[in-house]
Amino acid sequence: MNKYLVLSASVLAVILIFAAFGGNPFDDYDYTGIVHDIRASSSGYVFYFDSSEGESFKCFFREEVSELGYYGVSGSFSDDGSIFFVGSAECLDARRL
Repeated sequence: MNKYLVLSASVLAVILIFAAFGGNPFDDYDYTGIVHDIRASSSGYVFYFDSSEGESFKCFFREEVSELGYYGVSGSFSDDGSIFFVGSAECLDARRL
């Protein structure tokens, strides 16, 4: 069998495996973007979030976040849509590099 054919098939198989199982780590979040104007409240932190989709909204999260950090957040908006309650947040600054 031609060694170049075997090598090509092997490389193609590896690429297909990475494509099928690799996924995009940023798809795990509802929004990604920049955190700013953080204020401590009695039960957590309120901040503004500028998403990479061009949206800007107010958020609440129980844990402290970094000013001007690039985050992936998941959660839900309040019934009136005035605030986004963050269920989970992860700093993605290291992933962007």
